[in-house]
Amino acid sequence: MRFRKYSSLYSFFEPDTEFGGIIPRLVSGFHYYIKIVVYIGYLTFAMNRLTSALNISSYTSVNVSV
Repeated sequence: MRFRKYSSLYSFFEPDTEFGGIIPRLVSGFHYYIKIVVYIGYLTFAMNRLTSALNISSYTSVNVSV
């Protein structure tokens, strides 16, 4: 994809414009938001696996005869 096709977006990325400070902040904010969401997901799955491994002896077995 060639960026020069989309000349209407040039004003967002040219230096010394009113958008010069906004776009990088939005992009990096979105980047860190996604990273935090992924890390919280990793921690949630890790805690789930850890608690299920530690509490395996607390499960009660139930005999169900058909």
